[in-house]
Amino acid sequence: MLKQRSQIKKEQLQSQTFYTLPLRDMVIFPQMTSSILVGREKSLASIEEARKLNLPIFAVTQIDATSNNFDEKSLYQAGTLCNIVESVKTSDGTLKIVIQGLLRANVKRVIKSDRFFCCETEIVIDDTLPSENKNQEMLGLIKSVIDNFTKYAKYNKKISQDIVASIPRIRSPFEVVYLIASNIN
Repeated sequence: MLKQRSQIKKEQLQSQTFYTLPLRDMVIFPQMTSSILVGREKSLASIEEARKLNLPIFAVTQIDATSNNFDEKSLYQAGTLCNIVESVKTSDGTLKIVIQGLLRANVKRVIKSDRFFCCETEIVIDDTLPSENKNQEMLGLIKSVIDNFTKYAKYNKKISQDIVASIPRIRSPFEVVYLIASNIN
């Protein structure tokens, strides 16, 4: 299984190939858990192989949700490596999966295959913080984002107060952004 972010050193990073799940009209962030219906044969085969090998799957959003193309031009560059938490076959042949985002990754290249969707990826480590001078500015921006999200959550009943209450305990600005982004529709 993948190491936690804090256990990965930048010099250990190299490009890796993962089975890929192209997403339509949806973005998955690290630490986000989401339920997805999957119907394309290549997507089903990619999920099945990833589960069989106990590997994460690379979830990346398609630029055009109506397109069936799978190449560098039809995908956004950034995606998320995800654990497949659960998968259930539905009566109509689709697969309902629950995935949980782990780490961000970028598409280096799409690997052509007749059976699967695959991408060579480069993992992105979210540990680069700005210099001391820029750090105060970033902290002010994060505080502003948290304040605005708290106000937004008061009007949006879909956001639980537990989520809002958990934000002050988060120490990484990246994790704050992922949590907020995954809760905005």
